[in-house]
Amino acid sequence: MHLMKVVTGLDEPRTQTTKNERNALASYSSQAQLAVEIGVFEGYNTALIARSIPKDAVLFGIDPFFKGKLGICYEKFITKSHLAKFRVGKKVKLIEKLSFDALKDVPDNIDFIFIDGDHSWKGIERDWHDWS
Repeated sequence: MHLMKVVTGLDEPRTQTTKNERNALASYSSQAQLAVEIGVFEGYNTALIARSIPKDAVLFGIDPFFKGKLGICYEKFITKSHLAKFRVGKKVKLIEKLSFDALKDVPDNIDFIFIDGDHSWKGIERDWHDWS
């Protein structure tokens, strides 16, 4: 039901970030030519960052987009719909992998990274180490 509400504009994608955190994301990413987001979820912050970065910049959105019981990942559909809504889909390259498997898919000259994937301490620590 949430998918249909987002696609029809009756609902927004879910996010775990606060308004202040989203303002900080937009501000800190605004000059990035190459941005990375680890943990796309439903694409709310993905679209926000894509709108914030310069027109010729690129955002890599990394998420495994795990499929549910029916073999479908609704979060992926919501993400693509939300990116299309703001017409930023061409600036975003989605990588359907775990963050540690996506390291070689992203160029080294990253200007901005938002780590919001595996929320366990070990997962955050690994992402910090791998992507630093």
